[in-house]
Amino acid sequence: MAFKKIGNVLGKFSNTRKSLKQEYINKAASDLIMRFFPRAHIKVENKEKTIFISTKSSVLKNEIYLRKDKILSELQAQLGKNAPDKISFRK
Repeated sequence: MAFKKIGNVLGKFSNTRKSLKQEYINKAASDLIMRFFPRAHIKVENKEKTIFISTKSSVLKNEIYLRKDKILSELQAQLGKNAPDKISFRK
């Protein structure tokens, strides 16, 4: 019985750690893109090893796509093994 309760408590912390990790990656990716494009209006989400970027500007999407390799390499340097591998766009 006691082990079951401890397992439930540890499970709660595991989910919190995953969400904090995703928030950290989202913030790092958003800050990096904002450094390249200071006036950009974007929303960044991270799922597994992919960054999803939402923006209404097609020009901004093209510019991010052209600089995709540089953005991913800087994220790799900053985040290490937790860095995303791909950038994808949403409407």
